[in-house]
Amino acid sequence: MKILIVDDSKVARSIIRKQVEALNLEVIAEGKDGTEGLSLWKELTPEIIISDIEMPEMDGISMSKTIREEDKNVKIIILSSIINKKVTNDALLSGANLVLPKPLEKADLKKAIEEF
Repeated sequence: MKILIVDDSKVARSIIRKQVEALNLEVIAEGKDGTEGLSLWKELTPEIIISDIEMPEMDGISMSKTIREEDKNVKIIILSSIINKKVTNDALLSGANLVLPKPLEKADLKKAIEEF
């Protein structure tokens, strides 16, 4: 599976990459915000996007909405350090398939990927 990681934190992107690669999955690119993530999605057509919810330029919610208008098949996982009903509902209404807590746990990622 081809995976795109979108997060404004370089450290977070590195940690997520290591977790993805530990599951023998391929990270095809990393974006620093939703605007860059959107551009990379158009160019590379990943199967899964793992994105932070809060980022400068364009957040994960706006990016998900834009992607979902054109692509019904890509799987989108939104990460948030604050998980509550509003955050979850906003993310799911934007077109995300799943909302996971940040920091991302390898077991949660593995389960999500297996369900896709």
